Amino acid sequence: MVRLKNFRTLYLLLSFCLSLTVFFPAVVFADIAADIAAGMTPVEAAQKAIDEGMDPVAAATQAVTAAPEAAAEIASAVTTAAPEAAAEIASAVTTAAPEAAEEVVAAVTSVVPEAADEIAAAVSDDVDDVDDDATGDDGADADDGADDDAAGDDNIGEDLPPIENVVRDDDVENQNDAEPASDV
Repeated sequence: MVRLKNFRTLYLLLSFCLSLTVFFPAVVFADIAADIAAGMTPVEAAQKAIDEGMDPVAAATQAVTAAPEAAAEIASAVTTAAPEAAAEIASAVTTAAPEAAEEVVAAVTSVVPEAADEIAAAVSDDVDDVDDDATGDDGADADDGADDDAAGDDNIGEDLPPIENVVRDDDVENQNDAEPASDV
């Protein structure tokens, strides 16, 4: 344990810790995952964190990370609490749960219909980024820039021979001694 030399150092340390609880309660107290594990719904946990001073976007992200199946409900509730941050909330929630992007956009747009274009633009950018990360597409495809198959490789290497028919240089000497390969 660190040895404190005087009372002033102790006082400064305690006052710093107390200032964290007063000025940044969300940093100290908000634990949405623990609240959900304790039996609160994800929406209630996010609203509680916002009421305690947590940023709505951070609250939505933590709640969706803890309960991705409730992404649309969380996004709707948090947007109701902070409609000025609708696009940021939708973006954060779809980044945390990209499989629920359509439901999230519909839920957030129903709360703030005048921001529908901004919400759709923010979410489409995030979903495109997540898709590119998942498929390995870097946007530099030779054709139209879109992935043609689920693997995201645009069928690169289709014209290469199968691996079993390739002969290495060191096997050429022993090629006559080998038995013919069977069709598998």
